[in-house]
Amino acid sequence: MDQLTKARRTIDETDRQMALLFCRRMAAVRQIAAWKQAQGLPILDAEREEAILSANINALPETTLRGYYAAFLRNLMEISRAYQADLIGCSEEAEHDSQL
Repeated sequence: MDQLTKARRTIDETDRQMALLFCRRMAAVRQIAAWKQAQGLPILDAEREEAILSANINALPETTLRGYYAAFLRNLMEISRAYQADLIGCSEEAEHDSQL
């Protein structure tokens, strides 16, 4: 097996694992959305997001990847907020505007 095929197989397996982890994460997002809705809390908790970003980015062993990982996490958090907004039945933009 050549290096390209081997690397692609690694990516394929990693993507399958990430898909399962994504489903696990989004199940937790559903629970959080329900709790926030019941408590009347906003979807966005910017302070928590920044703390999570900082902690996870700083824990990344490959420092050259930190900027990319930060972008990945920001995108994931944006997707999670959009999913919460869909579950709660409001738009994320309206949610953001109500916090200003």
